[in-house]
Amino acid sequence: MGTPGHMAHPFDVDDIETGEDLVDYINNAVSQLAAGEIAGSVKWDGINTSFKLVTDQDGKKDFRMDRGTNHIESVVGIDAAAAYKKWPSGHGMPPAIEKLLTIFNKALPSIESELKTLGLWDDPTKYFNTEYIEGTSNVQEYGANILAIHGINQFYEKRAQPHAIRKGTSMDRPGAPRPLDSDGKPIKAGGIEIPYSHTALENLIRKVQPHAEQYGFQIFGDVPVEFDEEVELDLEKILEIPIEIQIEPGNVKRASLREWLHMVKHPKDKRITRSDGKSVGALSKDIYMAVLRSATEEGVALSEYLQDPNDINDAINGGIFYHATRLLGQAVKEALTSQAGTLGRHEGVVLRGLEDFLVKFTGDFIVQGLESTHGNHVSENLSRDFTVVISKNREITKSIKDWLTEASEADHKFQRLPEMVYKDILAGTPIVDIVVQENAERTIYNAVMGYVNGLQEEDEFEIDIVDDEQDDPVVDSDYPKTIAVVPGAYKPPHKGHLDMVRKYTEMADEVIVIISKPTKQGRYLPDGREITSADSLKIWNALISDMPNVKVEASKDHASPITAAYDFIGDKGPLNTGDTVILGASTKDDDWKRWLSAEQYVKDGVNLLNPEQTAVSPTMRPSGEPYSSTEFRNALGGALENRAEIADFVGEENVDVVLDALGLSAPIEETSGAGAVAGPAAPLGPTLVRRGPLTPTPKKKKKTKQKEYIDLSLIDEVMKLIIERGITQ
Repeated sequence: MGTPGHMAHPFDVDDIETGEDLVDYINNAVSQLAAGEIAGSVKWDGINTSFKLVTDQDGKKDFRMDRGTNHIESVVGIDAAAAYKKWPSGHGMPPAIEKLLTIFNKALPSIESELKTLGLWDDPTKYFNTEYIEGTSNVQEYGANILAIHGINQFYEKRAQPHAIRKGTSMDRPGAPRPLDSDGKPIKAGGIEIPYSHTALENLIRKVQPHAEQYGFQIFGDVPVEFDEEVELDLEKILEIPIEIQIEPGNVKRASLREWLHMVKHPKDKRITRSDGKSVGALSKDIYMAVLRSATEEGVALSEYLQDPNDINDAINGGIFYHATRLLGQAVKEALTSQAGTLGRHEGVVLRGLEDFLVKFTGDFIVQGLESTHGNHVSENLSRDFTVVISKNREITKSIKDWLTEASEADHKFQRLPEMVYKDILAGTPIVDIVVQENAERTIYNAVMGYVNGLQEEDEFEIDIVDDEQDDPVVDSDYPKTIAVVPGAYKPPHKGHLDMVRKYTEMADEVIVIISKPTKQGRYLPDGREITSADSLKIWNALISDMPNVKVEASKDHASPITAAYDFIGDKGPLNTGDTVILGASTKDDDWKRWLSAEQYVKDGVNLLNPEQTAVSPTMRPSGEPYSSTEFRNALGGALENRAEIADFVGEENVDVVLDALGLSAPIEETSGAGAVAGPAAPLGPTLVRRGPLTPTPKKKKKTKQKEYIDLSLIDEVMKLIIERGITQ
């Protein structure tokens, strides 16, 4: 279901970097909960059906579902009719949404005052964070149908992708200002629980309850938890549980959970590749089960489960983090009780007060979730109908099983569709309006398989669909896009460059940053170290970490940024017929004029937008001076004393990445990491990392004019262009 009511596991907390951090965090949570310093509530096992009150243009109010995305239907709100249109026939969400909204809409006239007190009457950015439970839930089985309102949340504001706005499928989402994380980047959470009147919510539930009973439901609000005096909680005992991991065939490492936690560090967002070629998160159920089972009869050694032995370290990091969260969380759950019974029969406990967001301990539910009731009914899910609209007058409906059988008989290999194409198909956009006829069949198969993959991610059932990444994916060949190409030397890149790229993300579906090949004369730091394309690439990747539609690549052939761009947009480049291209330029000093001859180099069928009209204004330093790579290199000459100035060029959150990329990191005495388990032959002890002292280089005085040089390699490229293509005046 959607993610507006998402709650974090302990390993989702940014401050947790090591296994020892995880243990400290859980111990601290237990102590604060026992002391009443934070609050704990029952976490019900249901489908998140967060909903809000909206006001139509005619002033009429009604409740609607909100999945927390930027899709227009979600921001505006999904009513029952829209739900039946959105999900395929037989899907469980439409009837759940219909019952939920019907119950609350019937009660609406009687709960106006409570809604006003809760802040939901005239603010659709706020919503009820709700779990819907009917019969057997995702995993747990309850004796009644339940609507559990965890609290009142508010969405964070979120800007939609420009191409999706142009297409008319998405819109900017209003909401509370989005906070920045410890690195100064916008957080990814969809929303946050806000303070609310518990009395008002209790009164609202009391008034809605008679309507809920007509549909066989009970409504619960916040159900507090407390430690059961008759149950002993002994986390130290849990930490002594032995864990065996088979690194390679016959090489089994055995240590207590405490010892493993002493060695591992958080894998964060790292991805690793299984032996079948599928990329998965290091911190995922897939890898957790592989690590947990590696030393058992049904398991395989990690060296065989993974494609690259270098990924073993991250797999163990992720597996141990998952296992510790499960075992310690389960122990905490079993020691808690509530008016709804002991927490062993519920999904978990929700903790308020530890962070600005909700944190949950779910224990064994992490494993049980792999075997949910959704997953036990494979035949039921395969029998679902999946409808594809071919044209305005024709649509085809088949079961998922029939679609998959047909695709298999056609020897179709799955290729993931672009997100907007996939969603258009699910929304009923005719195939003929999306792709040309010869691509229709494989696009339909990919849509069906993508839908099945989505069910797999929700643990609804398991079917092995292999994503063929060896072929050219459909996303690269079939759908016209607007692409901005921003070439440069970038030795090194800085905020001025970054801001230009950020502005182009608002104009284009994709932005391609091209780092030109180093010139023969090169770009050097004051200490004589050359800044390479690899250095620039590493720095760029840090700067664009929050921009998913930006790709950076280094040219292997061209020292001239302009020539590199012409090569990209030319006959041998990756652009496709129907694509639109923007060439990056600044409005300063008529920088766009360097593209006056660009039209003759563009591949036939590709539309080049006017460079003068797409040029962007430059960003200035706080001092009012323009950003300069030369000045940046000078600042890097005294990395220790010039940290503030370096931060001016790349942001404080990126200073260490830049210094590390250029070999200018400040000395550190020692760091203990998970090198203890890095690779089959790695020792189990901590690894110390030492670096020699850094000798700062005095900053050069600013010159009023830099002496220019002529690079012969650039002349060679220009002459080649003149000979091959001629010159246009």
